[in-house]
Amino acid sequence: MRCKIFAITLLVFLLFSCSKSPERLGDEAFERQDYALAIRYYMEALNKKPGDERIKNSLSNARINYARRFFIEARSGLHQSVEEWEILAQHLEEEGEKYRIDLLETYYTIARMYIEKGNSESALKYLKKAVIVEPVKKIAIGKIFDIFANIPDDKLESNIQVFLDENKDDLDICMKSAAFLAQRNRLERAIQVYDRCINLSSSKPALREQINMERDSVVKRLEREKDKKGHQPGQWESGDNKR
Repeated sequence: MRCKIFAITLLVFLLFSCSKSPERLGDEAFERQDYALAIRYYMEALNKKPGDERIKNSLSNARINYARRFFIEARSGLHQSVEEWEILAQHLEEEGEKYRIDLLETYYTIARMYIEKGNSESALKYLKKAVIVEPVKKIAIGKIFDIFANIPDDKLESNIQVFLDENKDDLDICMKSAAFLAQRNRLERAIQVYDRCINLSSSKPALREQINMERDSVVKRLEREKDKKGHQPGQWESGDNKR
């Protein structure tokens, strides 16, 4: 008898739940502070009513509360999975400019986690996104080149080339790329990139002069290296020093 009563109660509950709209279910999940479930229901509701401002606002509130709790939990040692952070990034991306700082922290965290996994390619994917939203762009660019520093030598130039092509009109990225290649002793490639930077700096005479000076310095380094390679043991020894 008890089993029968329980089954009937469960059936009534399920029928009652099924009769509720996704929006109402979202509201109930939000009240329980189950923000992930609320987001899911609000998204379902918005698919049915794309222009409903009330649902849009509810969805936005659920996402932001989800993010706030997420960060608090992360500081307590939870959310060690990169997949969880990628879900958070998706929610914050939907919220746009007003939560840019939270989104940046998320991008940088995901990149760091991928670096720790040895996956530089995925790390760069998120750091490139950070360049777009970072208010101090040079911070994001610097972090990207920190990643480049850990890329295997045989993939270094190809990754930088892709980055340059994706940001072909960005002088800051061009200059950083040229300087980085010079630091890694890729001198001929660095000179080519400096030439690209010079073309981009046509409207900035002072910066153009700086780029030319940096380029000249790299050219001199390359010439010295070629001289060393062409030098044979004993070639420059005087007759007095030969034994």
